Amino acid sequence: MLSLKIDVAEGADLLAGLPFSIASYDIGRGKRTKQDNPTSSTKLCIRVKNNINQIPELERVEMTEMWTEEEKIPIKIAPKISPFTPAEPKEGEEGKAGEEAKAATATPAPVVPEK
Repeated sequence: MLSLKIDVAEGADLLAGLPFSIASYDIGRGKRTKQDNPTSSTKLCIRVKNNINQIPELERVEMTEMWTEEEKIPIKIAPKISPFTPAEPKEGEEGKAGEEAKAATATPAPVVPEK
């Protein structure tokens, strides 16, 4: 429980018999939603305004919570492949790659006859 008391400034000229206290308010306890988070903090904002007769009165009380949350996201790391090492052919592709290499070396380049 918080008590707010609004008083007249010390040394102010008041009529005899007037109290120095203008108003007294009891503010209830607020409930924190992130109290289990060690990075959370709470700020209390009290707003007092003057009414039409220039008497200060409590307009509102706001409790503001601030916190930082860390969210861990799993990241799948791909295996590292060096760009300079040739990829090994799979079992079914060995025969095809070998046949293509033989065909490329076995076929001679066309000869252009000289005039």
